[in-house]
Order: sequence, then structure tokens, then C-alpha cells
Amino acid sequence: MNGLSVLICTANRPAWLHALLRSIADDPTRPADLQLVVVDNSRDASAALLASDWPFPITHLHLAEPSIASARNLALAAAATDLALLLDDDQLVPPDFFAALARAWLGRPAWASGLRLGVLPAPEPDADPRFFAAPATRLPTGHPVTRREFATNGLLLTRPAFAALGMAPFDPYFGLTGGEDTEFFVRLSRLGFRFAFRPDVTVLERIAAPRATLWHLLRTGFRTGMTDAMIARRSEGKTALEYATDALQQLTYGVVFASTSTALGQSPKPTDLMQVTRFFGKAFALCGGRWEPYRPSRRRRS
Repeated sequence: MNGLSVLICTANRPAWLHALLRSIADDPTRPADLQLVVVDNSRDASAALLASDWPFPITHLHLAEPSIASARNLALAAAATDLALLLDDDQLVPPDFFAALARAWLGRPAWASGLRLGVLPAPEPDADPRFFAAPATRLPTGHPVTRREFATNGLLLTRPAFAALGMAPFDPYFGLTGGEDTEFFVRLSRLGFRFAFRPDVTVLERIAAPRATLWHLLRTGFRTGMTDAMIARRSEGKTALEYATDALQQLTYGVVFASTSTALGQSPKPTDLMQVTRFFGKAFALCGGRWEPYRPSRRRRS
């Protein structure tokens, strides 16, 4: 695969970022002309990632103002190739990853402007297995990606796709809330761009113990519900009443599933409880609320 840029946004995870870069460097199938772009979205830039003699050029950029959307836009603007692979700093690529990626790209459907790769959990030893799992594959390989499967933590896309949305393809409005990737997908879909689902080409995602808890799961559900409602109102033109009706229906499903589990003498599944908190996130947004979980705390900024 010639002409590929790997784009990584990072913040305060130098050890994990170093592990990701090492996994890329150790893959003998990586392209000889591979370009890496690393956008550091922490308050103080760190050049520690450049301490090693990497076998590929790294464009290292610093964005002090916290915003995941702006960091992604800066990374895309620095990509010098027509293909860009977006990875997160908590990920790793397995051996022979780039060979598998090249085969998938050569065999892509003619309509595909990119590939959505599979993501497998790589839990740390003390991570509680009750609160993470490999995502269920609902679509066959090569199927057009839906909004539910779309994400940027393992996304290969062409320059025409992201260039179609202008200089800032990720909306900065979602920079501190998250949801910028789903909103990006909504607007691209409206323009006719489609992505092929390739769960057989996988990247690994590290799961630390603090992210494998019921609290983190419920927190994620609330945030996702909130940003779903924000996207529906801002980018899809839905009225508050239309979206509230959908949200109530989803809440009903979540309550029914949780109640059924309880009636059968089983504890409700964490995913059922997550659906309930998603409803509250949606209601919060529909009432004008806005939570910014990606805003650094004062303690971290000091």
C-alpha cells in the first residue's frame, strides 16, 4: 500500500503512544513510504515520542487548546497522502497489520471511500471482564457501514471524503463533548460517501482498569445519548418532539430488558443499564444541557 498517512491524536498518554508507534515500527509489512502525523492535544507538548529513532518520518504537532475535533482536523490537514488511517493513542496494530490492510483496500467495493476496521479489546490484567467485550459484528464483511458501526478508532479514508467537508471536516462544536466522529459520518453520508465494513482487519484497543467499571459504562452511555441528541438537532434537523419520541421508545426497550432479567432472577446486563443512561443523556441535551467530559479538570491543568 503506497501513499498512506497514519494520523494519531494523543493527550497525556506518552507510554501508550510509544507502544502504538513501536507496534507500527515492528510490523515488517508497513509501507516503506509510511508517514505518521501525531497531534498532541495536551496542555504542554512533549517530545518524548521523538526520543527513539523511528523508521518513518513523524510530523509532530501541538494543539494546546483541548478539542478532539480540532485535533483531528489538524491531523487531516497535515496528511501528505491520499489515504489516511485514523488510530487512537490507546491502540496497537497486530503483526502483519499493514499487509492485511492493503489486501482489504485492493479488494474494496467500487463504491467505498474508506474502510471501517474491526477493534478488539486488549484488556490490562486488572480490567474487569464484566464491563467490556468485543463489539458484536452485526454486518457482514464488505457491507456499507451504518452510523452505529462508524468510528474513527480504526478508519481508513480517502482524501476526497474528508476534503468534501472543507477545511474543518470535524465540527469543533463537538470538541469537548465527543460525538464528532458520528456527526462527521452523518454529513458524509448526506453527500453520498460510504464506507465498507472490514471487521476481519483488526486493531487492538487497550482497556485499563478505570475504563472497565460500571460507572465508566454508564457515564459513556449518558455522553453518547447526549451527543446523539445534539447531532439530531444540529445536523439532522430533527425537532425536539421527534427525537424525544424516539428516545422514549429506546428507554422502554432498556427498562423491559432490565426488568425481564430481574424477574428471571438475573442481574440486569450492564448494556441494558447503559441504554437507560443513554436516555437520560438525550433528555439532558433536549433540555439544553451540555456536558463536556473532554474538558481538562482544573487539577490536571494546574
